Amino acid sequence: MIARRSHLPQLLERFGLAHGAEVGVASGGYSAEILAGTRTVRKLWAIDAWAGDRGHDDDQLAQARERLGRFGDRVEIVRADFATAAAGIRDGSLDFVYIDGYAHTGNDEGRNFELFWPKLREGGLMGGHDFCARFPENVKAVRAFLDRHRGEIDGTFVTRTDVFRSWFAWKGRRPASRLAEVAMFGRDHVGWSGDGKSIAVVGNGPLCRGDADRIAAADVVVRFNNWNRRADFSPETAGRRGEVLFTHGDLREAGPADGFAAPETVVLAIPAPFKIDRMRLLAETWWPESRLAMANPYLLREACIELGLDSEGWAHPMPTAGFSLLYHLWCFREGQRGGGGSVHVTGFDWHVDREEGTCERVRVGSDEVPGHYNHSYLREAMWCAAHLLDRPGWEFSESAREALAFVGNHG
Repeated sequence: MIARRSHLPQLLERFGLAHGAEVGVASGGYSAEILAGTRTVRKLWAIDAWAGDRGHDDDQLAQARERLGRFGDRVEIVRADFATAAAGIRDGSLDFVYIDGYAHTGNDEGRNFELFWPKLREGGLMGGHDFCARFPENVKAVRAFLDRHRGEIDGTFVTRTDVFRSWFAWKGRRPASRLAEVAMFGRDHVGWSGDGKSIAVVGNGPLCRGDADRIAAADVVVRFNNWNRRADFSPETAGRRGEVLFTHGDLREAGPADGFAAPETVVLAIPAPFKIDRMRLLAETWWPESRLAMANPYLLREACIELGLDSEGWAHPMPTAGFSLLYHLWCFREGQRGGGGSVHVTGFDWHVDREEGTCERVRVGSDEVPGHYNHSYLREAMWCAAHLLDRPGWEFSESAREALAFVGNHG
């Protein structure tokens, strides 16, 4: 369900897990990460004996208190051995427990897991650190614990990209995957129901003078991938709105950046089965407040045919997320009586270099699908120049128009 333990806060938020414990806190770094990464967690018991073994001493306790103090009554620091701490927690009262202590002894041969298992409610999540070859006793103890309780467990998973992996198990019935909620991306996601709304499609390329006003005036703003996390991003130029996120799943981190609202709709631009693990991560943890949609695989297949790409639409070579969105909007408007609203396109330059006469390093006028890249920017630009550039209801920013005009004149 998550690729690394740094994504746990988003998982907790997605499923509304509000009361939990970290067992084995050390200097408080991971407890702070959990609390800072989610608004859902209302109370975290940060449990450690700080008994002086392996450096877990008064100095580390002081560091934990300093690090966790900013979270106020959302955290309770408990200095006690694990058995004593567990005895002070009511059975069935916790939504999650994460155990990060004594991996070198297999967490006291699995006894630490048994101490806190009764504290979880049905549907709660237990996990732990150091499920890796470096700690064979811990791996052995975890497997034995999961086997003992297999009749109570509805699903387990292990992080895959951490050096020191984490394991997790759902107690009782696990929450349903959000992938079951995915709808087909359609007109309603961009507000086109015959009332002529305006849409700003904002790519991650260069913007022009006046774009900020057009973006602000649009009824719906569509963005792509890591739009507000790029090094050259300027909210003064690009704005902060993004009602729709159209993404291939190439997001660097989870959730919106500070000061940016979550998108109303997240569109998975690559239909399953391609990158399905990445899609599941995005769907289940990264955007818990957004509704989910998936690009229409039939339209992506049509787009590949239009571009002359030998692809089913979900494997390379395939259209970019930007072209996939523009193609969907073109299809929506073509089938909408009365025009179906206006589209302003900016932040696109199709990697055109007019001096070199290339588009994504492919010479304009050739029929090459670039071997150095997975997408065909040139073919996409040529299609847009032929079908969208001068079409009523479509408006392109200055840089986008110049790029398309160059390709159209020299293609």
